[in-house]
Order: sequence, then C-alpha cells, then structure tokens
Amino acid sequence: MGGQMLLTSMPPSRDDWNVFARYQMNRVGRSRVQVITGKEVTPELISKVNPNVLILATGSIPAKPKITGIEGSNVLQARDVLGGRAKCRGPVIVVGGGLVGCGVAEWLAEKGLKVRIVEMQADIAPDMFLNEKTTMLERWKKLDIEIFTGKKVAAITTRGITVEGGGKTEEIVGETIVLATGAEADQKLAGVRERGRKLFMIGDCTKPRKIMDAVYEGAKVGCEI
Repeated sequence: MGGQMLLTSMPPSRDDWNVFARYQMNRVGRSRVQVITGKEVTPELISKVNPNVLILATGSIPAKPKITGIEGSNVLQARDVLGGRAKCRGPVIVVGGGLVGCGVAEWLAEKGLKVRIVEMQADIAPDMFLNEKTTMLERWKKLDIEIFTGKKVAAITTRGITVEGGGKTEEIVGETIVLATGAEADQKLAGVRERGRKLFMIGDCTKPRKIMDAVYEGAKVGCEI
C-alpha cells in the first residue's frame, strides 16, 4: 500500500510524505477495512464480487511523449528508477524538470551518479515554493547537477539526447535517460459500469494532480456513501 506517496518520499528532503503515507496506512490498518494485496482487479473479478459501490483509485501511468528513440533500452521511467525496478548508469540525463524530475535527479546524484536535468520550459520546478526551491538549488551546487532549460528533446540515441532550443540543435551526452515527463490517468477500469451500482472515480485516475486532491476526494466519497 502507499502508491505514489512512497515514491514521492524517496528523494532527499521529502521524508515528510513517507510519514504521511505511513499515517494513512496505519489508519486503514486500525479500521475494519479488509486489505487484499498482490491481486489484480479485473472486470471479471468485479463482476464476480458484484459490489454495491465501486470506487476506482487506480492512479496514473507515466506519460510517454512522441520522441524518436524513446523505446530504447537506455530509456527508463522515473517511477521505475525510484521504485528500484530499474538501475541507472551514469552519466544520467533526466528529461523533465518538474517536481518528479527534480526529485529523481537529486536522488540519483546523492548516490554518486553524474546527473544532467533537461527542461523545455524556461525554469525548473515552477510549482515548488520559492524557499524550498532555493534550498534545493544550493544542495544541487554541491552535487554538481547540470541544469539545461529551454531545451526540447528531439531525439534519444545511444549517446544521449538531441535537443532544440534558442534556434539551434545540440547533443547532451548521457548513458541513461530517465523520463519524468508527466502522467496520464489510468482508466483501464473506467468502463466497468453496471445498472444498480454506484461508481466513483477519485484521484489521479480522473486527472493527474496533487496528493492532497486525491486524499480530499477519497474522504468526500467516503462521506457520501
């Protein structure tokens, strides 16, 4: 249990989310909720159980932009890296300078890998509080994380990536490419609708947003039913 909160808490300075995730899981453990893990929910299983109320909280899946070479063996998803399902070889290029990209970049740099982060916008971490961002950038100076902004990834090769920006094309060298390019709603079960059953969709499976949006929607639905 824990989902994306556990991955969010992996980077340095983000242990507060680990505390919150464990708090939530402890609350569930002390309740009368039956928790079943290690079992995939399918339309067939839902039909078999035939619940009166179905709440979908399936979260999101990583977005995969249309970039030449994105299917290469040197391309990994940030979630797989943080979750320990994939290993990186340096130097590492992190594509995407949002909160996830910044988190995985620092996490990898703390492990001794050379990290370069590439963002197509003019600045990284636009959603981060200014004081938190300032402190993060000070840590990055010590970790020697290179920042490339205003660069759009045009292609991924075995040597790294080709980027476009400022009217020119250039190559950024890297052994492993880690994608942190956003998320898409996981709606693989959204079509499970039957007459007489209440269906609710909460959290990122409706639209990827923030953790507290999902917590709020879960509490709201709990009150409604």
